[in-house]
Amino acid sequence: MFEKLMKFKILALLSLILGLTTSLITGLIPHPTTSIIGMQKWGYPLYWLSKAISPDAILNIIWAFLLFDILLWILLFFMLIKMVDLILRRFKKKNKKNI
Repeated sequence: MFEKLMKFKILALLSLILGLTTSLITGLIPHPTTSIIGMQKWGYPLYWLSKAISPDAILNIIWAFLLFDILLWILLFFMLIKMVDLILRRFKKKNKKNI
């Protein structure tokens, strides 16, 4: 039981780190929407960083969208890592039976 708890903690921590970094890295990618003319937007899947197109404009962080992006990427990486783990365990079981 302790081993399963440690494995879950490692999975959760890895998902958190990957989700946070992926969300912040997507802030470098322009968001391809045309809903607001005169605005530049960054972030994916929701834009969470925006700036009006003018020389003296400041960057605007939309915290709710950023939080949603982080949670979405964490969940996505958690499920992806879990699926890879299940596939690898099944593959190991099949190889043990064939030996």
